[in-house]
Amino acid sequence: MKTYASGQEKTIKSNRQIQVGEYRWLFVPTTTKDKYKILRIVASAMRIDLQVTLL
Repeated sequence: MKTYASGQEKTIKSNRQIQVGEYRWLFVPTTTKDKYKILRIVASAMRIDLQVTLL
């Protein structure tokens, strides 16, 4: 694991993380309910109309 001067790490800490930019990681929840919530938050922040249906 490499730590930079800013104190941020470049390596993944969990299998549920995806890298979305340099020094930026997104944590992906495991439950469907939590994934639904995070998708709605992202859609709201990006101001896009996203409809998610749980089956």
